[in-house]
Amino acid sequence: MPEAAPGGPRSGRHPLTRGHPLTRDRRPRPGPPSAHRRSPRETSFAPGPLAPLWSPPNRPVRQEPGDGAEVVNVATGRCPDVAGGFGNGTDVVTAPCGSAATQRWRVDSHRGVLRSAADPDFCLDSRGSVERGVGIWTCSSVEGRNGRNLTFTVDPDGVIRPAVALATGLTPNAGGHLSLAPLTGSTAQRWRAGDA
Repeated sequence: MPEAAPGGPRSGRHPLTRGHPLTRDRRPRPGPPSAHRRSPRETSFAPGPLAPLWSPPNRPVRQEPGDGAEVVNVATGRCPDVAGGFGNGTDVVTAPCGSAATQRWRVDSHRGVLRSAADPDFCLDSRGSVERGVGIWTCSSVEGRNGRNLTFTVDPDGVIRPAVALATGLTPNAGGHLSLAPLTGSTAQRWRAGDA
């Protein structure tokens, strides 16, 4: 039997598309349906209004440094890394993957941001343009005037796309820099969660 591709099901690595992006899905899996259960019957009742299952807290929940997932580029095998100290505007570059907390990120799906695991007060920042590279900025700014600069989506292929330019994806460049380049479908724009 041929070997699985890197990031495939037998490699021990988890692509971004499994479970929650950039994190492992640790929920128990449901078993097969019970053979003795009866199928639901059609009923004539109309459901009442649904109550929300969760309402957001009045203020963001503080997350401690640590955990998060190593994020690995499928084409290069390199990880996004905070280049230097934590401060608004610090660059995020690619570097050989290691055990540094500055290479680990956590998805905050409620706010649509990617938080640094090394300092959860800082999030990935698109800088509001596809021509300025990528950096970090305080996550609390997501509620402000330029909040869209901090919001990203991860599509089913593992492409990290900024809200300010959804037709672009996070892409490594020569010299270890990151940019937001037009979508090409190449593996250079695909990211997966790795084991760190």
